[in-house]
Amino acid sequence: WNARLLRHTQLQEQVNRARLAVGQARLALESEQKRLSDRHAELGRKVAAGQEQAINLAQARTALAHFNELEARRDGLAAELREVVERSAALKVESDRLKVEGQAVREKMELMQGSEAAACPLCGQPLAPDHRDRMLTDLEAERTQLLDQYRVDRDMMTALAGRRAELEAEDADLARQLRTRDAR
Repeated sequence: WNARLLRHTQLQEQVNRARLAVGQARLALESEQKRLSDRHAELGRKVAAGQEQAINLAQARTALAHFNELEARRDGLAAELREVVERSAALKVESDRLKVEGQAVREKMELMQGSEAAACPLCGQPLAPDHRDRMLTDLEAERTQLLDQYRVDRDMMTALAGRRAELEAEDADLARQLRTRDAR
């Protein structure tokens, strides 16, 4: 019986050691499972954050492309605005020239209409009535042509002023939109 008791005690100790080893292994595995579960959750949060950042990046790229389009449009507007201003200035000079020429033609006509024995405004020689009438007709045609060109230029200047206002309004709107670029 003693041998059996000794054998039973030895086996009981082996069982207890095995149970202890299993318990320690279980605790180690549970600890490792918790650590892996925490790591999984952390990586899941990082993946979600990465996806959110990818979405934000795509939105930022889209916004940047839009702002680049606005900038390009604004550059085009600036070029067109310069062209409109230059054309308006040229038309103003042309209009002033036409006004001066028209005034000179009108003064010549008044001189010729002022007297029956009119003299040539260029050379001072007396003019025959038919020659005087022909010169008045020519001067009237020239004056009409100058007046027509003056009206065309004036209408063009009005149209250019309207276009300039449109361009300036659009430029101001684009400038306002582009001010938000840095904040974005």
